[in-house]
Amino acid sequence: MPRPRTDSEITARMRELLNQHADLAKQLGSLSSELSEGIEALTGGHADQTTATARHVDLDRVLELLGGLAVAPTESDAVEIVISAARELLPGTQGALCRTVEGGAGMATVGVWDLDQQWNRPYGQSVGSQGPEGITRRVSDGPSGSAEVFAIGGFGLAMGELRVWSGSESEFPERAERHGRSELLARSAGLVLAGMYLQRCLRHSGIFDPLTELYSRGYLHENLGREIARSRSNTAPLSLLMIDVDQFGPFNDSYGPEAGDRMLRAIADCLRQQSRPSDIACRYSGERFAVLLAEADSDSAWRQAEALRRRIAELSVHGGGITVSGGLAAYPDHGDTTARLVNATEGAIIAARHLGGNRIQIATSD
Repeated sequence: MPRPRTDSEITARMRELLNQHADLAKQLGSLSSELSEGIEALTGGHADQTTATARHVDLDRVLELLGGLAVAPTESDAVEIVISAARELLPGTQGALCRTVEGGAGMATVGVWDLDQQWNRPYGQSVGSQGPEGITRRVSDGPSGSAEVFAIGGFGLAMGELRVWSGSESEFPERAERHGRSELLARSAGLVLAGMYLQRCLRHSGIFDPLTELYSRGYLHENLGREIARSRSNTAPLSLLMIDVDQFGPFNDSYGPEAGDRMLRAIADCLRQQSRPSDIACRYSGERFAVLLAEADSDSAWRQAEALRRRIAELSVHGGGITVSGGLAAYPDHGDTTARLVNATEGAIIAARHLGGNRIQIATSD
């Protein structure tokens, strides 16, 4: 189970591990080579030509299956490939692929197979979606005896388990070979699933602010440039709002940073509630927030900003109200580039502060 880490630790660690993830195909090939060597060792080099040819075909198929696993576009695709590969590479078995639930709440079965059918959970659903009753019951109960359990993990992360119950021994006479194939499949699945988890975390870390779960400053700038280009081409209005919390420094000094964090999260909740679905609300820096309002001119944006300011003023943290000073700028009247629009908005915040704060000020035209 991935241990909880700070945002900076997560970002630094994931960037390091994702560099290793680029070598995934090479690692999968190495695992297949290990299996080939293991089979040769098991047979002592005395297998007859027919058996050797059959195993050579099996290894080619292993590489084909794992190649598909390495390029699976989503986690559910990867799980489906693992389950399909298990049915093909482990004939006569039943089994389950179980994922560690994020947050430490045990294991969730995300895929199962038996001799007749298979099932895997839709992407993003760790609970609440069960497979066909018959196959789920047969696999979870264990067809006969104890399952062989193979750890699924990669890049230092434990992602789950592959559980395999043997069926008809006549279909797969060599337990050692079945064990080797299961281990190979589990290790390969672990590399891919761990890589996908890291990519998802890294993307989330880059797009969202970890404290407020609003969008990040970088995401705002990326979309601001895109929206300016779109407004330039179709003459649609566009506005940018920024707000600063009044007297945030003294509040932090009096009540401590944890209270300050609670205040910022409360303001973030207001932004989410007051924003339109098309708006992009973000934590810009420290106690500063920003909202990109597509297809909103300065008048409609001001009305929305005023409603937000009044809603924030209704909040109470440690028995005191919260006020904000805001600046509002519209494209192209107050700026025709990202930098100019941001500068105009920041200038309007300074003007609002000079007028006593707790107000939204519209930027002056260039």
